[in-house]
Amino acid sequence: MAQRHKRTRLWIDPPFQARLLLRMGLYLLLYSVLVWHIGFFIELLQCVASGSPSKVTGELYFGFLWKQKSMLVAMFAIAPIFLYDLVKFSHRVAGPLYRCRTLMRDMASGKAVPAITPRKHDLMQELLEALNRLIVVWNARVAAGNEPETSASQRSEVRGQRSEVGSQGSEVGV
Repeated sequence: MAQRHKRTRLWIDPPFQARLLLRMGLYLLLYSVLVWHIGFFIELLQCVASGSPSKVTGELYFGFLWKQKSMLVAMFAIAPIFLYDLVKFSHRVAGPLYRCRTLMRDMASGKAVPAITPRKHDLMQELLEALNRLIVVWNARVAAGNEPETSASQRSEVRGQRSEVGSQGSEVGV
């Protein structure tokens, strides 16, 4: 399958992609904090079990963090790479959804629309195939002049709803 559309923008659907990045960033942070505190707790238990808790817990904690500083630096150095890769991956979902949304807007306004050609690594291939089957039927109706009982007033109503949905789309959670 030839690649018709080259990926040129990474931020196709900023609300969706930003929520996904934020969620994954928080998961990475939560995981790291949890692992470090479990490691500290184990070290604290070893210190107590050896019978020589010569330091206050706060001193032990900062000593533990000092020993783990290379892990902290590595996490902060690698996090942007993970997040960038996540944006690239989310583009495989957000791109097809964006194209489906623009195509459906054209259909709602009564226009004939071209089939969607998925790019090489796009996800949601089944959705695009089903939409392409719908497009074939739609274009046949539009060409025959049998647009599915949509009057001009109904089309303007759909356009009004579309703008309402667009403003509400940023409120939907992942």
